[in-house]
Amino acid sequence: MEDVTEWASVSIGTVYNCYCWVMIALLQLHNDIIHFDPMEPEDQQEWDWVKQWVKSHSCPEWRGGFMCVDRSPFNLFQKLGWHGEGFYDCKSRYLLSAQVIILPHNLRIVDYVIRVPGSLHDSNVFSRTHIYHHPETFLGADEWIWANSAYPSLPWYVVPFK
Repeated sequence: MEDVTEWASVSIGTVYNCYCWVMIALLQLHNDIIHFDPMEPEDQQEWDWVKQWVKSHSCPEWRGGFMCVDRSPFNLFQKLGWHGEGFYDCKSRYLLSAQVIILPHNLRIVDYVIRVPGSLHDSNVFSRTHIYHHPETFLGADEWIWANSAYPSLPWYVVPFK
């Protein structure tokens, strides 16, 4: 916070208050922006649209893979004072991880996990998502999520190559 106060020429209290206001605003909009319920007609329509988009940008057999998942690291300035070792990753960085499941045609977030220590593997972070515990809610027969080789192969989770 000290770096931001110096950069912006404001007090620490101002930075903290602005942070709180932004988080309150984002959390109030959360359910309007980040949700995907295949039972809602609007989301069902988007579901059909993204499948057509995948089919037109790849091949008909890949139409069922209409979601993608990946982890994004957020570097920390330094080691945390409390359980800091847990945030140290395999590339010698201290970081937090966020993982998102998106629709590829518009990058809409379907599910996500945040605040995960950087030392956890991608597949471990993914196991904390709602979609991992309840894939039947998001995926029907012959539907799957695209992932990279850091994830396990599951019937509803396709890793193109390992």
